[in-house]
Amino acid sequence: MLIVSLAPPCRAAEGTGQQASAASDAGPLYAGAGARARRALVVVIDRIGIDDLVDTGLPSIDRLTREGGTALMNVRIRSDLYGLGSYVVIGAGGRAFAGPDAGLAFESGEQLVQGANLEVSAGRVYTSRTGRRAPPGSVANLYIEEMKQLSDTPMATSTPGLLGQAARDAGLRVAVVGNADSSIPAVFTGAASQAQPVELARVSPPPTRSYPMDYTIHREISGIAMDSQGLAPRGDVSSDLVAYIPGKSLPTTDFDRLVVRTRDALASNELVVVDMGQTSRVDEQAPLYQERKLEQSRRGALARCDAALGRILQSVDLSRDLVVICTPTPTRKMIEDGELLTPVVAAGPGLQPGTLLTAPTTRRPGLVTNFDIAPTVLSFLGVSAPADMEGSVFESTGRPTSLPEIASRRSSVVYAYDARPAMVKLFAISGIVVLLLALIISLVRRELLEGHPFFWLVIVMALFSGPLVYMLAPLIPVRALYWSMPIAVVLELAAGSVALFFFVLLGRRISRDAEGAGREGNSSDSRSPAWAVPRALFALVSVTLVVVLVDPFIGAPMSALSPFGTSVVLGARYYGIGNLYMGVALGAALLVACLLPSLFPRALGTRLRLVVAAAAVLALTVAIIGFPRLGAEVGGLITGVVASLVVLMKLAGWKIGWRHVVAVAAVLVLCVVLLLLADVILPGPASHAGKEVSRIGGKGISDALAVITRKLEANYKLTFASIWRLFLLMGIISALVWRKTLRMFFEVDERYTGMGAMWLGLSIAMVIALVFNDSGIEAAGALMVFFILPALALWLGLRRPVGPEEVTEPVGQSQGI
Repeated sequence: MLIVSLAPPCRAAEGTGQQASAASDAGPLYAGAGARARRALVVVIDRIGIDDLVDTGLPSIDRLTREGGTALMNVRIRSDLYGLGSYVVIGAGGRAFAGPDAGLAFESGEQLVQGANLEVSAGRVYTSRTGRRAPPGSVANLYIEEMKQLSDTPMATSTPGLLGQAARDAGLRVAVVGNADSSIPAVFTGAASQAQPVELARVSPPPTRSYPMDYTIHREISGIAMDSQGLAPRGDVSSDLVAYIPGKSLPTTDFDRLVVRTRDALASNELVVVDMGQTSRVDEQAPLYQERKLEQSRRGALARCDAALGRILQSVDLSRDLVVICTPTPTRKMIEDGELLTPVVAAGPGLQPGTLLTAPTTRRPGLVTNFDIAPTVLSFLGVSAPADMEGSVFESTGRPTSLPEIASRRSSVVYAYDARPAMVKLFAISGIVVLLLALIISLVRRELLEGHPFFWLVIVMALFSGPLVYMLAPLIPVRALYWSMPIAVVLELAAGSVALFFFVLLGRRISRDAEGAGREGNSSDSRSPAWAVPRALFALVSVTLVVVLVDPFIGAPMSALSPFGTSVVLGARYYGIGNLYMGVALGAALLVACLLPSLFPRALGTRLRLVVAAAAVLALTVAIIGFPRLGAEVGGLITGVVASLVVLMKLAGWKIGWRHVVAVAAVLVLCVVLLLLADVILPGPASHAGKEVSRIGGKGISDALAVITRKLEANYKLTFASIWRLFLLMGIISALVWRKTLRMFFEVDERYTGMGAMWLGLSIAMVIALVFNDSGIEAAGALMVFFILPALALWLGLRRPVGPEEVTEPVGQSQGI
């Protein structure tokens, strides 16, 4: 364990401005030629949320929001409990892993105490661990090798220190200033600080009746500025920037010294990274605060950071320089609440004043990721981002905004994230219960199922309308789960019932009109449930398909906040059609295509017309799902192409043999190649697939294998964690039992031409979706909705209600539509 003397930070804060000025006259940080044409300043004010910036009187931050762009930033906390690795992620421009020791960085000349009061410089420790020399004045992260080892995994997409390395390779000078060092009571080292404090030497000898404090090292800021060797060429992260104010329980940032060091760094470096520190110190000890005192301390710390920022900005020209204010880590409470979106502000050339920021990574106004900061800085400085960086450059949307508006946007996104698990479980468990109950009744008292078709049809149609209701749910201004769940149930029942009984009443009216005109033939058919059910299904599924396919054209505002959408808080997918709605869209398109011959027998009287009409529906759906600027779903494209071709061949009356399998494979390869070419050639940002092609071109087949491994691992874990696996399993069991006991699929196939093709196409689609999608279990579960529910509904439509003297009898083939 490393130990360093507490003596330096024990000085008082008074007079530090002059001391800092004197200190600024020497050292590599302050040496060098004059500033170049452009400079980038990245300022970290950590562990705050957007609410901390709203109506709190922060003139410097308010000025930057007026003169630049503002957004929420997804911090992608995955690899550690408290998210300190987010600093390393920012510096990597992609997914890299840091571990609990990411903040243990020191100036090369800082003295560490090792063993029995033996002092050794941080530079020598760095050399002994890496075999490399830490130049005088540089900042060395002593755990760079640990970070590299942790990031040497298929789950990582980048490497630590990529930003600093790219800047250094381009001949740019980089400096890092500041720290968030703190101290806590020794007994709390394992509980109150999840940031893995390092034990430093305590004041010796301690005064009578005094107790030791552990001095914790928090220099994670080095992870943004360091290169691939863990070195920032120039900097000051030492305890000289920490002071103790009489009467205050916490150490504090010496803002006078920090401002002077930052101004000097700006005078001689193209990239300067600064940690204000004070908000981090307060939040680190949040569990030890009374709530009101915590809020006071947080506001006071933020006000002091803002004041220091204003002084630093005096050395910045926003017409020439780039300033990025970011928060790598949310507060403890935000993390506990699942609120992983923090504020980011950027101002400088090319960024329109007072607007929302976005990035091609998210394609969503007002949302960027911590992957995007490094590419933005490098692009501004005229350096191409390395292929390893997943992020993209910030862009201005041109949409005026304000901090309250962004806070409101955050509330909607976080609510969607919080509500998603409960709402998905509501739908899936409801489906499981209905199928299980119907299955038991069909085996025990079949007449209760066959004799009351309208009762069961209302329930089944309500479930079937779920994907549409969930897609439109964001339009309902309700932000309370205890209201959202019953409202969703009511809307499902309403949508399913309206669709069903509209066609029931329409059928009866057609029958009456036909009888009044003395016509025969279709009157009895129109009065039958077998006439109404397929039309009700067709109406619901057509509206669902249209809504899902139109959403990407308008920026996917509904799927972004839908309980069936992919939450932006999770950071798995920001744009396009997610896996669940990919399954919905494909299942809906297959059902529409296979109902066409039964509903439009005259208009589609020949096989050619039928195949052309079905192909048009399926081709449009698959094209939107796979197109990189819309659905951006490669797995969906693969699933859709294979399933669609199989269905079209069955509708054409072909018997599928090996030649057809080879033809399907050839068409699939052609479609994927065309997709990737379009992604690379078309103007605008590339999708995930296009970026991956570029990465593989730069790194070789090893990166492709890493991607496959990462996707398989994620898919495997999700399969055994998602509620959709139970719905899928229940659907499979129900289908197998009903196929034998009720002859459900045979009766439906005989009555409705084309449904046999749908069963085969959906079965193949579910298997392929499980294999080729990141969260294939969700896509397969959504496809099962369009497999088992229409089968049950159409079979129920062939039943007749049982009265006192009636007998249950299936509708025969002679009653064709």
